[in-house]
Amino acid sequence: MSIGKKRSDKRLYFLLILPSATILILTIGYPLINGIILGFHYYRLTDPARGVVFNGLQNFRMLLLGNRIFWISLYRTFLYCLGSTGVSFLFGFLIALLLYGPIRNRSLFRSLFLLPWVIPSTVVALLWLWIFNPQYGILNFLLKDLGLI
Repeated sequence: MSIGKKRSDKRLYFLLILPSATILILTIGYPLINGIILGFHYYRLTDPARGVVFNGLQNFRMLLLGNRIFWISLYRTFLYCLGSTGVSFLFGFLIALLLYGPIRNRSLFRSLFLLPWVIPSTVVALLWLWIFNPQYGILNFLLKDLGLI
């Protein structure tokens, strides 16, 4: 492959990724940067007449040094995350060991454990079929009511 072909391929790849990257930056990057900027300002929702006032690191100083409830909440959140992750992992691991071993009706149990993964998409498909039903569907009812069909 020639160098010119590699460059044109890279440009094509870049152009194909550009729309997705733009949407990603706008939906994640902008709120993130805006939140960081707002973190350095004082604004009270109950008193909007005061406006937005820059107060530097005062918000963070007040949160980290002057708020004991924040540290208690952070500790409890950490314990909850650690505990729920550990229990979920242990429960899943035990089920995997049981289903891996020689038990009767192993295929049945494996199928039953896949049901929560399969059912939501099936329900969504049935809902769309109901919505678009030409005779009884709600979409046709609304379109007829609006005089569009």
